[in-house]
Amino acid sequence: MGLDFAHFLLDIEEEFNADLFAHDFSKISTLEDFITLLEEEAAKSPHTQAEADILFQEKFLAVQNFFAEVLAIDPSHLTPEMQIAPLLRPLSRRRRIWTKLREEISPNIPPLRWSLLFAHIPKDCNSLQGITRCIARKICLDSEGKVWTRETITEAVLRLASEQTGIPKEKIPLTENMNKIFG
Repeated sequence: MGLDFAHFLLDIEEEFNADLFAHDFSKISTLEDFITLLEEEAAKSPHTQAEADILFQEKFLAVQNFFAEVLAIDPSHLTPEMQIAPLLRPLSRRRRIWTKLREEISPNIPPLRWSLLFAHIPKDCNSLQGITRCIARKICLDSEGKVWTRETITEAVLRLASEQTGIPKEKIPLTENMNKIFG
């Protein structure tokens, strides 16, 4: 398969936090097969919303404790809605703290974005809850905070395939050989 498929795989890995290059693709010929593979990967994560909520709470406590330790403040003062930018001042220490956060808590936290001399916090991670959502979403949740289902996996696969091929997602056949879709 071509470059479109390689980009599609990278997008899928980012969307689902799945290491797909380790899989044997010789048995996967259609998007339907691919969706089944992703569903199997999702099954390794929490199976219910309650399990996902517990995981989210565990990750939030880890993020909260990280910032409490780094900033030498009481964790109870760090609420889910608390904005991150004021905590990471002066700007000279933002990069160091963010790097440490990604190393100690989760590499799934997006890196800082740079413009000129400033390191900008990714939009999705502008609060303690946002950082936690980025971590949890990459493990088991979709962008709305719900556990991945076959339906949401299918929707994401079709959206990403459409973005790579330019074919409207409604016209992408799930049972068509992927060589025909991605060229």
